[in-house]
Amino acid sequence: LMLLAGMIHQNIISLFILGLVIVSEEASDNTKKKFHNMCTYYKVPLYVFGTKEELGSAMGKEFRASLAVLDEGFGSALKKQLDDTIERR
Repeated sequence: LMLLAGMIHQNIISLFILGLVIVSEEASDNTKKKFHNMCTYYKVPLYVFGTKEELGSAMGKEFRASLAVLDEGFGSALKKQLDDTIERR
């Protein structure tokens, strides 16, 4: 299991060593704030990126407001890709 989507909350973030968390740009401000606070506390990289449809498609689902990468190596590789993509915007 390398990716997790759906109900990601404090229990999940604290139980797993996460590679990174991605929250959709379309997520509510409250959702973004909650993830920001949790990821800052647990020192997990957080990206606000993409639409709910794009995140869902990455998971093979209809749509998702957030996803967590559980594998640190995969998370590190994805982080580099996200940094490059965001830099080009």
